[in-house]
Amino acid sequence: KTGTLRVITLNLKGKTMGNFSFDITLSSPGLATQTAWSVPHLLITEANKQTGELVLLPELGLRPQINSRNNVTQIDPKDAGINVADALVFHLLQSDWSLALDIQEVPPHIQVDVLQDVTVREGSTDVRANLNYQIDNAGVKELSLQVPADATGVHISGAQVSDSIPVDGKPGQWTVRLQRRSIGALSLAVTYQLPAAGTDNRISIAGLQTLGVDLRRGYVDVRSRGRLETRIANAPATLQPTD
Repeated sequence: KTGTLRVITLNLKGKTMGNFSFDITLSSPGLATQTAWSVPHLLITEANKQTGELVLLPELGLRPQINSRNNVTQIDPKDAGINVADALVFHLLQSDWSLALDIQEVPPHIQVDVLQDVTVREGSTDVRANLNYQIDNAGVKELSLQVPADATGVHISGAQVSDSIPVDGKPGQWTVRLQRRSIGALSLAVTYQLPAAGTDNRISIAGLQTLGVDLRRGYVDVRSRGRLETRIANAPATLQPTD
């Protein structure tokens, strides 16, 4: 360290002339909740002239915007052979360049298609739901579901599911934790049981709710097993019969 700077010394094998290439890899803590960031400056102290290119590849969910710049010119990523979405590429004109960015966090956009299969039996009513998520913009580490408060035997599974836990103080609400931050297509399977019909031979079926999503579509099918026959007296306005 020299004041606020840090110096890295490369020891060469001997006196060196001509063209040579060196690869330097550095790392530092992430931005966390920072909303402003000055791009680190790597300076070759012995160079009489220093030019080059700077490539910024933001993580999914982060959108950098230029706040101020000095001695840098932004260029098209394709001209530099970079075919990555949201990449920023700059040409460095002089060694004393600087670049400051504003960092905006982009929330994930979540769509889900749900198929709920309800089977009415004499002892209980079995519900199996298949959920197909499409997650864009940014990855997510947790998902929230709401099953009926009187549901029992709740089981949530999926290829990327780490575990699922009920939320204290919120009957029927579950938090699904994923093995890693996920983006793109994601599937879950949810099964549970509802109480049997009462003495009036009526049963109320509440739908599985996917919390915190931007768009939800789906189907529900109801069927019976054994000696039971089911009829829907009054379908709610939120359901439309289909073949």
